[in-house]
Amino acid sequence: MFAEYGYPEAEIQRRVEQTFETIFYGNEEERFYHEVGADMAYIEDTGNHDVRTEGMSYGMMACVQMNRREEFDRLWKWTRTYMYIEDGPCKNYFAWSCATDGSKNAEGPAPDGEEYFAMALFFAADRWGNGTGIFHYADEARAILRECIHKGEPGHPGEPMWDTSRHLIKFITNCNFSDPSYHLPHFYELFARWADEDDREFWRDAAEASRAYLHLACHPDTGLSAEYAEYDGLRMRDIRRFSAGMTGITVMRTGRLRILPWTGCGLGEIPGSRRLRKITELLLRKAERTLGWCVSDGRHAS
Repeated sequence: MFAEYGYPEAEIQRRVEQTFETIFYGNEEERFYHEVGADMAYIEDTGNHDVRTEGMSYGMMACVQMNRREEFDRLWKWTRTYMYIEDGPCKNYFAWSCATDGSKNAEGPAPDGEEYFAMALFFAADRWGNGTGIFHYADEARAILRECIHKGEPGHPGEPMWDTSRHLIKFITNCNFSDPSYHLPHFYELFARWADEDDREFWRDAAEASRAYLHLACHPDTGLSAEYAEYDGLRMRDIRRFSAGMTGITVMRTGRLRILPWTGCGLGEIPGSRRLRKITELLLRKAERTLGWCVSDGRHAS
């Protein structure tokens, strides 16, 4: 994205590495990453002073893209140790919020965490190969996805994370609406290659369903989405809050690993052809304020 706006590749890479080092190893006022003992770590949600599956899965995704296996494994072990739910209707999901000491703040999951965990684990399997136990990354990813769509079936109590008749992800398991920012059709295309063989058709259908859903849920002129929306895309709140920016990131073409490039989410010509440009410009303006870049000509603002 930054390259398309004229930034030199070396400068982009330097900034990416600098940002990673700040978030993971900066001073106490800057970093989100905190190591625990010899082999675990967590990402703090600094606005709420807790640990969330959203942040942990994003942290793992950053680590695998930056080729930082030690940090990835630390985050995953903390997740499996403290966030994993071992019994009850949410068994084998992950509690969406924990305190920094590992005690659970919630007994249920948030589906965006699970889908990002699964994708980060598949990428780790490809980049580093599988280990054993919880570090057999591909097996762990498949187990997560199996729970996401098969809970609620005979002999498998609980609620799935997808409305399996519509192939659409839920906001939370026990509701009947969605969050547009959760829809990641480019992930589902890869799940259709790497998940359990019997589930691959489901994930192909989910990719198509999410593409169609984003057409419905995003504003035709601005491209912004509501924080929550019905399965027909009808917004449930007028305020477009944090999730609207995340939905913009969803539709961006992304690729950093040597594995087959992430497929673009395949939206094609959606209503409001200015969507990607507007979202990109918003993010670049944010970068100008925080990183010291001048968006208009690619120079340092300072």
